[in-house]
Amino acid sequence: MKLLHVTIQTDKFEKEVEFYREIAGLEIVRDMRPSGRNMVFPANGDGETKIEMFV
Repeated sequence: MKLLHVTIQTDKFEKEVEFYREIAGLEIVRDMRPSGRNMVFPANGDGETKIEMFV
């Protein structure tokens, strides 16, 4: 089974983004913040599994 993405809704958005980048080592492959939406997509280096994270 291959997991495409998991969605996480959080009220601690910036802390979650920091955790997945700094601790889990994921990179942000899509960032919707410049368009005014608090939504990012961190993923592993291969881009196989993504996390959709938003407020």
